[in-house]
Amino acid sequence: MLADFRPPILLQAALIPFGNCIISDGLVYPHNIIFSSGARSDFKDFYMNAKQNGKIITSF
Repeated sequence: MLADFRPPILLQAALIPFGNCIISDGLVYPHNIIFSSGARSDFKDFYMNAKQNGKIITSF
């Protein structure tokens, strides 16, 4: 679905709890913007910090 986009990608999507998973309603809207290398680095640092501190939620 997002093969033409290179990460990071800014998306608009609805996330819905389903059982013990998080799913999308199927409507995913990528925004056509380009992030600078500094922004990409900041995103990576933010993600790694959240991951190391158990802040990434993958199920309910």
